[in-house]
Amino acid sequence: VDNITHIGDNAFAGTPWLIKQTASDFVVLNGKLVRYNGTSTNVVLPEGISAINKGVFDGKQIVSLDMSATTIESIVEDAFSGLETLANVVFSDYTTYIGAGAFSGTAWLNAQTDDFVIVNDVALVAYNGSDSRVDIPSTVRYINSDVFAGNAYIYTVFINGEIAIGERAFVGTSLYQLIG
Repeated sequence: VDNITHIGDNAFAGTPWLIKQTASDFVVLNGKLVRYNGTSTNVVLPEGISAINKGVFDGKQIVSLDMSATTIESIVEDAFSGLETLANVVFSDYTTYIGAGAFSGTAWLNAQTDDFVIVNDVALVAYNGSDSRVDIPSTVRYINSDVFAGNAYIYTVFINGEIAIGERAFVGTSLYQLIG
């Protein structure tokens, strides 16, 4: 079905078509992973996947996810949210955007202790610091949605280079100065 240009999250949820797709662990439509049928806790995504639908791994006990063979550039909002057992993630070299809440509630995100949680040197996924002055690393090109939201400590933010800022990135902060 090559003439489909966009597949929304859960577009085929509950349909007989999706339910009968059991020939492979991975149900992929035009490069988008729409369902994972496997039972392995250590998942290695195959080549040919360029996107992942939200909820593909719902109900699974995934511990490790390797996306290195894929061309996934962005991971949708809440993609892996609530997969508490997900502790190890290997990103595609192409990944530059992580949607809001994509890894919330995962062991992987909970284990991040650095002030800046950055994927592939470009996507700022989370901020664990409490400094009033935040110097965004110069390699960061995208501040993901909600990264600083609710952090009352932040007063001054220094932007180093060209950057895109996601939705609600600074909502609920004490941001007073934005310097670039």
